[in-house]
Amino acid sequence: MRGLLVRFCQLLLTIFFRRIEVVGKDLLPKDGALVFAGNHPSGLIDPLFILCLSGRKISFLAKEPLFRMPFVSIFVKSFDCLPVYRSSDGGDPKKNREMMRAAVGLLRRGNALALFPEGISHSDPALKRFRSGAARIALSARALSDLQVNVVPSALYYESKETFRSRAVLAFGAPILVPLIALDEAENSPIEAGARLTRAIEQAVEALMPTAETAEGLILAEQAERLIGAAIRDTPEKCPAALKILNERGRRPSLAARMRLRRRLIDGYRQWVVDDQVRVLDLVHRIEEVENDLEELSLAIDAPPTDSKKLHVSVTWPGLLALALLPFAVVGILIHAPAYQLVRLLALRMASNSVDIAATVKLVGGLLLFPLTWLVVASVVYAQSSLTAALLSLPLAITSAWTAMLFLSLTGRLRRRLALKRGVLGAKVNWPELCARRAALAEEMSALLELRPLAQAPSSTQ
Repeated sequence: MRGLLVRFCQLLLTIFFRRIEVVGKDLLPKDGALVFAGNHPSGLIDPLFILCLSGRKISFLAKEPLFRMPFVSIFVKSFDCLPVYRSSDGGDPKKNREMMRAAVGLLRRGNALALFPEGISHSDPALKRFRSGAARIALSARALSDLQVNVVPSALYYESKETFRSRAVLAFGAPILVPLIALDEAENSPIEAGARLTRAIEQAVEALMPTAETAEGLILAEQAERLIGAAIRDTPEKCPAALKILNERGRRPSLAARMRLRRRLIDGYRQWVVDDQVRVLDLVHRIEEVENDLEELSLAIDAPPTDSKKLHVSVTWPGLLALALLPFAVVGILIHAPAYQLVRLLALRMASNSVDIAATVKLVGGLLLFPLTWLVVASVVYAQSSLTAALLSLPLAITSAWTAMLFLSLTGRLRRRLALKRGVLGAKVNWPELCARRAALAEEMSALLELRPLAQAPSSTQ
């Protein structure tokens, strides 16, 4: 049952995300007990990444109400999850002592544990303060067994976590070897030891991802990273420092490389403001000038240089393919429109302003309502025709959903390219001058980053 569910979850990730990059998997220890501890940006989506991509038999700690939720309870019980009792959920925190012993037992039986020490999912630019549960479990497991125990810091980064067919990165950091420390009579680890290990885990996770004290700082780092990426793509010969900073070959940096770059930009910005505030503010002003100049033309800061001939080709082929798919796609859209709109309304109602919950609601809602749609289609065909026709309608309905998804992706790309075409042809953009400005800014930022080198992250694997 477990293996079947894991494959099913892998399929869900493949459908929901256009691309997933895994970084640092080669760092995972081959032997001993593992406790994965990471950030928590997206509700029930986050555990799927660790479950499907870590290569380990994973169990989770999950809040107790999930064990009583329809459908979700099947998953948490199938993966040997352990309930965490919180007073905010109406639970009795005293029961968590039994949970701690059960967690140690799972580790001793060979399962790996995955926890999210922030305690809640969120969309804030900085990590929430880590709770001590992961550290205490790891210390207890080390003290109560002859196993070597490692805590593996992990970080999830979503390009746009609430957007269907976006991209994501799962990064693993260097494992933290858990020390052997004596427990007290109640089999609890010393408070000081738990606090030290918790802080070490929090710092290791924070080092893997782009975090900022404010949303403005994160947005600035995103704009700077996109500008550097555009400069490398368009004028690599003018960006030797930027290429060295990214430490990647090719003119299309991976999402993992961009994530590392954003982290370096955020860290660099903090120090630059202290060292040379005037220079940094001038640099930020020039980045904003490039962004504003392009916004006036309805172009993004990383818009690619192109001419009308190339734009015509880039619009023509997606347009022809979309036209070929149109008849079958229309059927798929009409069939799945009620389920899609209902999922959207559920996400708006249940997630409210919480973007971190929206993706979970969309995934679970789609998982329930789209198969129900296919069964309804088969039932209608059966009532109007025969069992054979009904059975044939099922794969056709599923295929129509996939065709509709491809069609909408193509038309979205087509809309963006048409907007680019209008902007370029209407404004007659001076691309050489614009590319030169981006390259100069990229080199200046990269030169500043080289003055404050950070530890290199492991290379990405697909």
